[in-house]
Amino acid sequence: MSAKGKSRFAPRKGKIMDYEQFKNYVKASLETITGAQAELFSVKKNNMGRLEGIAVREGGRMASPAIYLEPYYQRYQEGRPFGEIMREMMNFYEYGRRPLSIDPEELKDFANMRTRVIYRLISRQKNASFLEDFPYQKFLDMAVVCCLLFESWDPDRAAAMMVEKEHLKLWDISEEELFCAARENTSVLLPVRLEEFGSYIEKIFEQELEGYIQEKEDHGGRMSEEQKNSAMRRIRERTRYGCREHPVYILGNTKNLYGSSSLLYEGVAEWCREKLGEDYYVIPSSVHELLLLPQRSCPDPGRVRQMIGEINCRHVKPEDVLSDSLYRYRRKMGILEMWEEAVQPSFE
Repeated sequence: MSAKGKSRFAPRKGKIMDYEQFKNYVKASLETITGAQAELFSVKKNNMGRLEGIAVREGGRMASPAIYLEPYYQRYQEGRPFGEIMREMMNFYEYGRRPLSIDPEELKDFANMRTRVIYRLISRQKNASFLEDFPYQKFLDMAVVCCLLFESWDPDRAAAMMVEKEHLKLWDISEEELFCAARENTSVLLPVRLEEFGSYIEKIFEQELEGYIQEKEDHGGRMSEEQKNSAMRRIRERTRYGCREHPVYILGNTKNLYGSSSLLYEGVAEWCREKLGEDYYVIPSSVHELLLLPQRSCPDPGRVRQMIGEINCRHVKPEDVLSDSLYRYRRKMGILEMWEEAVQPSFE
């Protein structure tokens, strides 16, 4: 900082920073605000190749929230004031800097980590180079990778760290030992959840309505009990009508984290078949959850498969995209298969 209190990376008034200038200015600003050292880094991310980010190492903390810079720079290019961008970064940092339930020293010993190992599904095609550094197993056109699951300060949230090949060397274990631990832990740490889509949407709408009512009351407005009940009835009628005609189910887990992997749990594919009452199709809506369509609700699987790609491209975050394929479960075959051709899963 100069005598006038400005960073040496500060741009001239009215001049748009290029990406390198932006990175350096963010770094200098974070260090000034936090009084700690900020480090720039790059890391491989699911479906997204290598990303650049920044982390604040406050008080020697090893666990610090990673702030990925590309989205913020894009907002800056779109005209968002730099001050607003820094406030967003600091809000993210303050929210994420709460302590995890782990001593970094414990990471060095697999005996301490074994009960934290879980597996998750990612796209194999989109992560060909990414997977070079990670132990994985093939499952249809996807890949099963392992993570360490940590509870955060927020009971409704969790944090996960990908297990790399370097970790196996550090722990002196084989891939087989790693995946054995993941099979034992995942269904216990992330219990399966199967829910009708209508019920799920109904809950979201009710939460939105409650938020609207609260905001209205905070500003002096008021809704009568009759108005509230009437609004709730309309929500239930509209959601339930559509789902009676074309029932859809959501498969995930109770943590809403990497829920697509719940289909790998022993017996879950057949359990879902029993719940739905017939064979079904599987739509990979994201890495966090799957949509299950009873066979009678999917008269044109070709069209559904086309829609999956379109929705992934337009509406799903790149890092959350799982697959553009359509899958199905048939009790007669006893396997989950890709819609185009039957493929025996190689996992479990």
